[in-house]
Amino acid sequence: MKISDVTYKLLDQLISVIRQMNTIDYSKPLPIYNGSSIGKHFRHIHDFYSCLINCASHGEIDYCNRNRDTNLENNPSMIIECFENIKVQIRELDELQTVNVYGDIEYADHTRPICKSSIGRELLYAYDHAVHHLAIVKLGIHAEFPGIELDDSMGVASSTLRYQQSLS
Repeated sequence: MKISDVTYKLLDQLISVIRQMNTIDYSKPLPIYNGSSIGKHFRHIHDFYSCLINCASHGEIDYCNRNRDTNLENNPSMIIECFENIKVQIRELDELQTVNVYGDIEYADHTRPICKSSIGRELLYAYDHAVHHLAIVKLGIHAEFPGIELDDSMGVASSTLRYQQSLS
């Protein structure tokens, strides 16, 4: 199984949640998020995958320079279409391709660290990042929209799921 296969399943789970939301609820500022919205979390997840895909061919990834399209925070249909496109695009990536990744810290001389990585490793990073944000999304949905059906595994790390299964 490739990393893109696992990512594909995660994106399907994410799309399933978005499809259950209307535009008002998707973009509604929530007190549990200090005024942020579920749509902003989904847009943020999208930004990392989009940045990875768009930068892969250049051999350099800079997540600080990702596109923050606020339309995706307010339009569930639009972001579903974008996530469907990402599902296709990640399958075309070479997981063994090496890339340079810019760090999100800046040194005193205004330079930033650059780390060698691979597309596969960055897909893992985007996946783990998405799981983290889905845990936050889950909190907001439970607090504000209890009628939305969520998979119990949403927002739970794979290692945690395996550990929980080992206890049963």
